[in-house]
Amino acid sequence: MTKVEQILQKKYKDKVLKLAAYKKKLSKMQSFLKEYGIPCNPKDDISYFRCEVLYESIFNKKRLEDCFLESFVEMQDFWQGLDYKERNHLVHVDIDRKCSDLKYLIAGEQKVYMPVFDEHINHIYADEIVNLELKQYRLFTKDFRGYIQDGLYNCLPYKNHFSSAEWIADGDKGYCLYFSKLNRFYLMEDGNCTGILSLDPQRKDRLNPEKQSVLALLFMNHDEKGIAEMILECDCVDERCKKKIAKAIHKMDS
Repeated sequence: MTKVEQILQKKYKDKVLKLAAYKKKLSKMQSFLKEYGIPCNPKDDISYFRCEVLYESIFNKKRLEDCFLESFVEMQDFWQGLDYKERNHLVHVDIDRKCSDLKYLIAGEQKVYMPVFDEHINHIYADEIVNLELKQYRLFTKDFRGYIQDGLYNCLPYKNHFSSAEWIADGDKGYCLYFSKLNRFYLMEDGNCTGILSLDPQRKDRLNPEKQSVLALLFMNHDEKGIAEMILECDCVDERCKKKIAKAIHKMDS
């Protein structure tokens, strides 16, 4: 952790879990995931964001399964007279209509509604959901905990709004996330958070999207002096912090 990061983290140390709206959302996520025996106990900001991706994935899974079941019941009178392609086509027409609001991302050419599962499982739900009639997939609808994986799609869940954290920029070794409520940047490398840059939440309007991207790139390049100078230039922290950061810059130059 650089000196500038230390100064900022000491001053602006609130966590996502301390925010009332996000504590309420966590309770909602925990209640929902408990039905499936899935723990949801984040200890820090990043684990909270990952819980959001998990929650949205399982929520989408349930919605798609419910839609399939509804379609199956509605077509029961003529279901047996349809071949596989006809059943699949009609069910997906229904899903496209009833589940058009679901979040998704595109990995390669695959539509992914559930980024905690691999592309094969997502292919079944997105393209061949009538296979849920088969025993192995019917079992999966009830017992799927062993298939959950973290980080399968890198930054794509954040680019596609599966979390409150927003993707800001990509770098050679990773990417940068931003959480606007706390005016905070997170450096993600090899699936782990390797740096946090906390600015004054009351001054988040000082950074427009373009400036956010510039600061994120400086952060990913580990350019401590560039970060410090931009923070001062954009008036992103209070006066006391400015003095500490200016002093840190002076030491870098000496």
